[in-house]
Amino acid sequence: MEALLEQVMELIHAVTETVFYFRRQNYAKGYQHSKRAIKLGEEYFEQAVQVGFQDSVELLLPIWKLLLEATQAGDEVQLADLYEQQLLGALYEIQNCLLENSSGEPKSYWESNMALLEKKDGTLYQVLKNAKESHDREYAFSWAMTGDALLRVATDRGNVQLHSSVNPWQEALCFAGENVTAACSEYLVIGFGLGYHIETMSKMLSCRKLTVIEHDLEQLRIAFMYRDLSGILSEEKVTVVYCKEAADYGKWLSRIKDDMACVLWYPSIKTIAEDKLRESLENYWVSSQSIKNLGALLEDNFAKNIKKNDKNVDTLGTEFSGKTMVLVAAGPSLDNNIGQLKEIQAKEGVKIVCVGKAAKKLIGQGVRPDYLVMIDGLERTKWQIDGIEDTGIPLIYLSTVASTVVERYKGERYIAFQEDFDLAEEMAKEQGNCLYQTGGSVATFALDMGIRLGCSKIICVGLDLGYPGERSHAAGVDRKVVDTKSLRRVEGVDGKMISTSRTLDMYRKWIENRIQNVSGVTLMNASSGARIHGMQEKSIAESLAE
Repeated sequence: MEALLEQVMELIHAVTETVFYFRRQNYAKGYQHSKRAIKLGEEYFEQAVQVGFQDSVELLLPIWKLLLEATQAGDEVQLADLYEQQLLGALYEIQNCLLENSSGEPKSYWESNMALLEKKDGTLYQVLKNAKESHDREYAFSWAMTGDALLRVATDRGNVQLHSSVNPWQEALCFAGENVTAACSEYLVIGFGLGYHIETMSKMLSCRKLTVIEHDLEQLRIAFMYRDLSGILSEEKVTVVYCKEAADYGKWLSRIKDDMACVLWYPSIKTIAEDKLRESLENYWVSSQSIKNLGALLEDNFAKNIKKNDKNVDTLGTEFSGKTMVLVAAGPSLDNNIGQLKEIQAKEGVKIVCVGKAAKKLIGQGVRPDYLVMIDGLERTKWQIDGIEDTGIPLIYLSTVASTVVERYKGERYIAFQEDFDLAEEMAKEQGNCLYQTGGSVATFALDMGIRLGCSKIICVGLDLGYPGERSHAAGVDRKVVDTKSLRRVEGVDGKMISTSRTLDMYRKWIENRIQNVSGVTLMNASSGARIHGMQEKSIAESLAE
């Protein structure tokens, strides 16, 4: 039965690869893997009959007939459907039956894996050889429906499953297909897990270099014990690195070059016990996903926005230099400050700058900001200006903001070029404009803008960066915070701990880093959420009185 288990698992892998390439309309590779699957299936039939597992053969034969007919007809779509909807389901059923009748003990690949590792990497070999089973937290081993090894890791934030419990091979193929591109000559993968994604990436990379780093020695030990890693360890281009210290991650990230890609296996990141390292990598993951998902859209927005020939935000230097900027964000505590904002509007030497999300609320409450700020590249943000596009309030926007939003806005408009976006950097250099840091949010961009334009004081209102209650934003633009398990705990302005999201915490840390060595500007936080180190905590009235 053990031999049949391995045969079925190998067949599932071949079928999974076949479906993957057919779905991507790479028919040459699809037929290549289909041919291999057919061969493996016929070998399985022969072996199953020999050991008396005839029932499984009878289950598969009708499907096999359909597969051969679809192959003969050259119908790739039907062939992929048959493999995915019928054959895989039958193979899962057979695999489950075989697992129930097996010894229950997973096969050990330790000796064979370690023999390959000793030849490849003596340093890692010694580390794993001397590693003892960890009892610091629970590692639960099981099997996926495919018969592949599966691992769950207990963390302070709940159990984390490292791979799909249905088909980890399919999951790994999707990951590799998403991240492997012709533009990169080298890859840095953060998170080894059980290595499925590393194996599939290695197969897709021809002669390029792939380095994978892992912080959890127990995960590596279990992977080397219960997975056949010969496909990884025999590849010269693949290097597995154990990062014992958190600082080692920084060293590897600092090596990233233009033609090098850094990708994260996110489930592994979630298992990192050290909060600072885990949160830093989570922040990196959020940023990289945003860039990946919006890249083409941002380029299109940029191309359309620069054709409008709007003034550059740099020209507002005289408007802001030496003045007080009141930065109005949309956090819950904004509701408590509307009255004070009414009193200070039009006050000499004070400029109220409002983020797009809070603009309609502010105007509806009788507060007219001096400027609106928007940076989001998605068209869905147009709701932020619906009904106020002709109020005459000037709009400051990032060069990659949704072009349809800019087009609809009737007031004066000012464009800003940002760092880390190649087209904007080129245009700024060509025109002699300043580059602004975005920090990932409209409020962080506005803060950077106020500093660069020479404000003498910046007062932040509604910049809560956390959830002191159950609301995410000010009334009218908020939602109730329901899922608290995934939230982080940070210090609030009153010294008590409050909940915040991964993204908001990333913005908070960005702000703290941005203002750390800033001089010539007084920074005030008149919000009621997370404490922002480096800002004085005072009300709007107290801040203006200083």
